[in-house]
Amino acid sequence: MKYYDKREIRSADERAKDISLELPKQIERAKSTGLGALLRDVDPGEIDSLEALAALPVLRKSKLGSLQAEDPPLGGLIATSISDLDHVF
Repeated sequence: MKYYDKREIRSADERAKDISLELPKQIERAKSTGLGALLRDVDPGEIDSLEALAALPVLRKSKLGSLQAEDPPLGGLIATSISDLDHVF
């Protein structure tokens, strides 16, 4: 019986390689949302490790309310249209 997929059982080196390939894409996607101002000075190509990710600016919970007031209902923090979502909790 198979309990784990390939991603769950990959080596630490494979995981680090996958992270280095995917992080820049995710940062670029985040820059297209309401996080764009927060990430304005970030070059997505430089965010290719967990260490680089840890150095990014942090969005504080206290800022979420003002983002949602400016761009309801989700504060512009999605990279798609709200109509594309099936369910919101």
